[in-house]
Amino acid sequence: RPRAWRCRPDSRKSPRESRTEDGSRKKSRGVWRAAGQPPSRRAPSPTHPPSEDTITIVAAADENYAMGLATMGCSLVTNHTGARGIDFYIIDGGIRGKTKSAIEGSWGGKNIRVHWITPDTSRIQNLKLTYWFTPAVYLPLLIPDLLPQSVSKALYLDSDLLVLADIERLWEINLHAH
Repeated sequence: RPRAWRCRPDSRKSPRESRTEDGSRKKSRGVWRAAGQPPSRRAPSPTHPPSEDTITIVAAADENYAMGLATMGCSLVTNHTGARGIDFYIIDGGIRGKTKSAIEGSWGGKNIRVHWITPDTSRIQNLKLTYWFTPAVYLPLLIPDLLPQSVSKALYLDSDLLVLADIERLWEINLHAH
């Protein structure tokens, strides 16, 4: 793989262990996806609903933001030290298969399940596009129709951000039915 696609954990942490807030060590829960397993090309199956022990993350990207998506995902899994696993739904706005494999490979099979969703873009087809606004800008509008009905809560993360702390802290905020 090209060097740019590798996600390197913080040098202060072992890939199999992490530290709690008080500084003590704890072991990770293991790997959800075998390292050689190819990414799914379909919407997530309702027969495998997320459990209450998972954090649901949604992102959308096209080939132009693939490197940003890989970087955001790397920062997400590197800084996630909580016990919950991550269900990561990626709305595919035109990412090549080779790039998808590189993205998933860069996360190193950490405690994450990746679901690639190829949306029907006919509903956003006639929206205004510019050089800076590609169809991928509008993909988040389709999220309610793309996630399984069993998902009651999800965090949307843009492809151009870095996660600098454990996402579980944000996930645990009570939104009081909002």
